[in-house]
Amino acid sequence: MKKYLSGLILLISLSSVSAQDLALRSIRDLVTEIEASTFTYKETGLAFGYFSIHSCLYVSGDMAILKNYCFPKRNYAARGFTIISAKYGMIDIYQEKIDAFIKRDFTQVEFKEYLAPYLGPQFPKGSLSDLNAAMESVYNEFNPGCWSTNRSSYTQAAEANCTVSPGTVGGFDAWALETQAINGNEVLWNELFMTIEKKLGPNY
Repeated sequence: MKKYLSGLILLISLSSVSAQDLALRSIRDLVTEIEASTFTYKETGLAFGYFSIHSCLYVSGDMAILKNYCFPKRNYAARGFTIISAKYGMIDIYQEKIDAFIKRDFTQVEFKEYLAPYLGPQFPKGSLSDLNAAMESVYNEFNPGCWSTNRSSYTQAAEANCTVSPGTVGGFDAWALETQAINGNEVLWNELFMTIEKKLGPNY
């Protein structure tokens, strides 16, 4: 149902970024920052990677969150957030009902090192179209990413992995343990969604 996505000035060139420079950050730390922030609703529209169902954009001082599948309001087989942060990069938190199974995923879509040059000086106060342009540009770079799912489409088993060797990505083992614990537990997963939704407020 969803195609993964793919001023701040980068102090090093993109060509010098390697897997050894990349690191995954704790989801719990991210949620703590979300809870400590105040978000303002900005607009509703089509986000990059979505073709018919609108997303609601909320912004804080240094973070943008897209609540996907927010409009038109109805029960969808999927729900999720795209979190865009200069500190954490771009992260998808995504759920989809496939037959009787609820598939739950965390995806580090873009690391901050690759995302930063595309955010621009107005981030996060720019429009949804500005964010879409940034997301499309960085998506087309085919940069490294990581994912954690409670069921892989290929193996039909829980999995955490990266498009590069996980051993070369800082913090991978801790991130994999944390994300697998959350997406493998319905209560923890729903608590995560409720925490973020409470901070964002009502849909528009």
